[in-house]
Amino acid sequence: MPRIRGTCSACDAVLEVAAAGAFVGATLVVPLCPACANQQVLDQGGVVATFPRELSGALFKLGDEITITPGAVEALGEASQHASEFLIRHVRGDWGKFGQCDQIELTDDERQRGWEATDDTARINKSNLLNGRNRIMSEYQTSWGKRLWVITSLNGAVRTTVLLPEEY
Repeated sequence: MPRIRGTCSACDAVLEVAAAGAFVGATLVVPLCPACANQQVLDQGGVVATFPRELSGALFKLGDEITITPGAVEALGEASQHASEFLIRHVRGDWGKFGQCDQIELTDDERQRGWEATDDTARINKSNLLNGRNRIMSEYQTSWGKRLWVITSLNGAVRTTVLLPEEY
């Protein structure tokens, strides 16, 4: 897959990002390297966490670091819930609003082309999981009714973020 090169807007570290189709030749706008992005999250009251081992029953890896944005930290605190509750569901294929992985049937076209063949998030997730590409997204609600997204990027260094939709 072609790559786009740029530099971190905070520390000038060289960045490379995979570029699909229409994005080949694009320019990175105000990109941050992983270290600067993590520091920004921490400075704003978010959390960068790690799981010491892989979770049993996991369909995919969460990555070395899990970022929990400031809004998600606040929503979880209000509801007296822990991010791990949602991360475990996510990695085991319970994608909340987007369904259960094991109950999703794909056409051959959806299996092969993913988001290019459908706009259904559940089907896109399943295709991405089977092909080990793009991202897997879940949507949950806290016990206080706040929407919470969990997104795992499967491209390059696997990373997971827990966030509120408005923080996307």
